[in-house]
Amino acid sequence: IENEIKTNKEPVVSLLKSWQASLYWSYYQQMRWQLYNRTQTVDFKQDDIATWSVDDFHKKIAELYLGSIKEESLLQKTKPELFEPIITKGNRRYLRPTLYDLLAHRALNYFQSDERDINKPAYPFEIDKASACEPAADFVRAKFPTKDSTSLQQKALFIYQKLIAFHLNDTRPDALIDVDLQRIVFVNQKSVHPEKDQLYFNALNHIAQQYP
Repeated sequence: IENEIKTNKEPVVSLLKSWQASLYWSYYQQMRWQLYNRTQTVDFKQDDIATWSVDDFHKKIAELYLGSIKEESLLQKTKPELFEPIITKGNRRYLRPTLYDLLAHRALNYFQSDERDINKPAYPFEIDKASACEPAADFVRAKFPTKDSTSLQQKALFIYQKLIAFHLNDTRPDALIDVDLQRIVFVNQKSVHPEKDQLYFNALNHIAQQYP
């Protein structure tokens, strides 16, 4: 797949990066208990994934998933139908109307996970701001700074902001409502804000009022 990425063009490259990320993640999940006992190597050329540590895997997986949605403008103009033979088709295509939606949601499956919580940094990122539960139009402008450059949760919020901003002015709001509800559930699950239950209720109530 590395060779295919080097020799292909967009949007195929984005698809391949997403696929490769999922393969690394699948391998990591199968081998995680062996990997937890490994130490981090320094100044060592790690061509063989059999030598990788937990951090090596997460760094590579995150890099690939973020790389898979980097070409936002192109992906947002590309319809999934072009890649029908390799896509598992659901019954609500309008919820994933573009290739960007499809790849961003695949990335979110990883970034919403707790996989990195085993090795927490000195200054771990936490969802502690009420702005994470604000209405969509306000949420996309919120800032979530952190010293934790490896945080999956912070990157998940970033992707949610990108996806919601993309659909904010859609004529048909289905894709927006779908991703916004996912964002609110995710924030409620991960938030450490003392009033997160009330914020959760307010956020759901706002959507119900705006889109009866």
